Amino acid sequence: MNLDILWPIPPKGLILSRDVMENPSPALSLAIALLAALFGLTSFGIYTSFGPPSKELDDPFDDHDD
Repeated sequence: MNLDILWPIPPKGLILSRDVMENPSPALSLAIALLAALFGLTSFGIYTSFGPPSKELDDPFDDHDD
């Protein structure tokens, strides 16, 4: 969809975001990838700790009473 048809003179913010989307910097791509990986690992850890798989976890301190 061509935005020039909708807005003959695009707003300033749209020009900046269009420039960033057409020419993403490697640093931005790396930052997004790292944040996505961090979010994914955190979500997996919370799911494993508190979700259905947590029923299979055992506490090693409960196994060895002194």
